[in-house]
Amino acid sequence: MTTSMDSKLRTHQPLPELLSLLVRENASGIVHISGHSVVRKIFLVEGEIRAAISSLESEKVGSWLVGRGIITERQKTQALRTQSQTKSPEALGSILLAKSVLSHDELREALESLGLAIIQRASADQNVMATFSEKIDLRQPDTMGSLSTSRFILETARHFPNRMEKIRRIGELSQFIRAEGEVISLSAELDLTPSEAFVLSRISGTKTIQDLVRLIPKPEEETLDIIYALSRCGLLHIGPALKPTPLSKKQQRASREARRIVDEEELSKDALKERKHLQEMARHLSQMNHYQIFGVGMDASLREISREWEKLKMQCRPERAGETHLLDMESTLNSILEQAHSAYELLSDPPRRRRYDRILKELASEQPHEESRIHRGETDAGLRSEMVEANIKRADEMIRDGEIYLAIQLLEQACALEPRPEELVKLARLMLRNPLWHRRAQRALRTALDVDPKYVEGWLELAEFWRRKNHKERQRKAIERALTIDSTHPKAVKMYEQLMGAKELKQFLRISRPG
Repeated sequence: MTTSMDSKLRTHQPLPELLSLLVRENASGIVHISGHSVVRKIFLVEGEIRAAISSLESEKVGSWLVGRGIITERQKTQALRTQSQTKSPEALGSILLAKSVLSHDELREALESLGLAIIQRASADQNVMATFSEKIDLRQPDTMGSLSTSRFILETARHFPNRMEKIRRIGELSQFIRAEGEVISLSAELDLTPSEAFVLSRISGTKTIQDLVRLIPKPEEETLDIIYALSRCGLLHIGPALKPTPLSKKQQRASREARRIVDEEELSKDALKERKHLQEMARHLSQMNHYQIFGVGMDASLREISREWEKLKMQCRPERAGETHLLDMESTLNSILEQAHSAYELLSDPPRRRRYDRILKELASEQPHEESRIHRGETDAGLRSEMVEANIKRADEMIRDGEIYLAIQLLEQACALEPRPEELVKLARLMLRNPLWHRRAQRALRTALDVDPKYVEGWLELAEFWRRKNHKERQRKAIERALTIDSTHPKAVKMYEQLMGAKELKQFLRISRPG
């Protein structure tokens, strides 16, 4: 980070603003929040919040654990004595783990709740000055567990008490407002309130902040509070005010093409209709069977299927991404074309088509009856498991045959009935083959870990997901969760050593292994 940026970050500003800026800049360093009787520090590494500490005794780990009845005052005193006697004092939590005073899960949950409390209180205190100092070598261990940086920024925005400052930071209500591209994956991390989720659900179809405010049956000030919080954590984007542009239509069009932005209001009726059709088709690809892709029935002849395949090839050919109404849909066209090609290859191969038809007919005959019984509450756990096993078996058969899309459908149905972590991870791996489904893959992984937080393969697959996204800090956290569950897992050990180095691996294993 440049000196000028560092100077800019040292200026007095609300904590939500400072943290948002630091995260956008992928900063590494320490935010110092000084009040009359307390100093709090927030540690960041590559734009991710790693830890929060406080000088207040009630906001220190030992007192926090005692206050929640997890350890006794005597156990805290003994651990502090051990800490003071060591040549290189370890974190108090590591000492308590080594003494088997508490479990990894108890410590993780306590540290997460303490970190939230420190950040919430720091933001709620109006008599503080927040400054940033850049530090490259940060020794503070990660105490934030699985909580995301976006969640912490949302908390600072929720607890920031100066409503007038929030409104000033939002700016003119005539500004554009839109949901950010990562809204689905971020929402899963944030534990939104019902009011926040409602505001977010109403963003579609609005253009300005004022449009959105009018749709919400709440006082304007409360709605603006929510808009402020959602925008600071990255769920909403607020753009410049609507103003006439001096650019000619030709210049505007050239600018949009350069940025691959489509203005739907300028499209002809036919162009807009085609755009919407392709978007809708891409959204439902994984739920469509091979016949539905071509818009034909199972009794269609190969000639009919071939004719529809040729039409689809022309409609989704790669060079069409240069057309005005399809500028931002290159990956969408590729995805449709890829699945259509896979479908045509199967349907033009008689033995494979017969096997595929058999499975479709079995599903069609079984599903309505089974779902009816489920909804009427007539199925027991055994019957439900039988249905799940049948779908998993069919899905595995489809995977062996290279029929990924039907396998995804079968696994989604199975996981809806009985969410098994291993099958959810398998589903996520299949979805990751298609760039358009990465968010759905992430949701499948999170569901797997919600079902079984100790499923090591789930954490490692989540780490691999973040590696593909080039997000080192989240990748590290996921591997550390796996190692906390099984410190000898060979794949987890190798992944951590490759990511962080042998020295860091040894240090982490030393403090994470109890006893």
